[in-house]
Amino acid sequence: MRKLIFLYCIAFFIEQNAYGQVGDWRTRIGVEAGFKVTKKISFDLGIQTRSNLTQNSYSSTNFSIQAYYQFLKNWKFSGSYRNSIQPNEFAYLDGKNLSFRNRCQLALYYDPSKLLDVDKFLELDLRSIIQYEQFQYKRNQWYWRNRISIEAKLKSKLLRPYISMELLYRFNQYSYFMDNTLVTQGLMNEFRYIGGIKFNVNKKNTIDVALMFRDYRTQKASNPILSITYSHNFGRIFKSK
Repeated sequence: MRKLIFLYCIAFFIEQNAYGQVGDWRTRIGVEAGFKVTKKISFDLGIQTRSNLTQNSYSSTNFSIQAYYQFLKNWKFSGSYRNSIQPNEFAYLDGKNLSFRNRCQLALYYDPSKLLDVDKFLELDLRSIIQYEQFQYKRNQWYWRNRISIEAKLKSKLLRPYISMELLYRFNQYSYFMDNTLVTQGLMNEFRYIGGIKFNVNKKNTIDVALMFRDYRTQKASNPILSITYSHNFGRIFKSK
């Protein structure tokens, strides 16, 4: 039964990708640092650059901070903030070459692996996220994101393969007529599928290599994204004597 569930998830992942129309190839290269304040409280700092390989153009630089609170053994809560700097597509209006946007998230995490009796060979991560994004020259947006991640526990501690699926729904959609055609703006019923491997260099250093497929479920072409992230865990900041 356990193997059947795992194989079903992989089959679903492949089937969903089979119908996507491939758009631009993109990359995300990031560096993260993790800190632990107490047994229940921790936070991450990160910087990430995003590029469009197909158009050979530079996209954005993102600075982020995220705090976690483990209030139960399998439950945790987080809040995060991200600031993005990117080329201004409205530069012809105000003469500014760069634009900025801010993103805030509140997230709830749950690990049901022990409840489902699969914790010996799988690690599960369910999360639900409310996201608010503020743009400098665009309409601000609200999202509801739901994600499931499945990570395999291997005998080798060096490798940790995983797959992940996420649904993004944008609340503030609106429509208007243009030349007798109904145009919808703010539409983003998006699915994201990720397959990757985490390489544990040692107890404190990890390299995460993943391929993400963004399926917009609209006429817009879906984008494959290669993601590489290096993470260092500094551990406890304040250690009791």
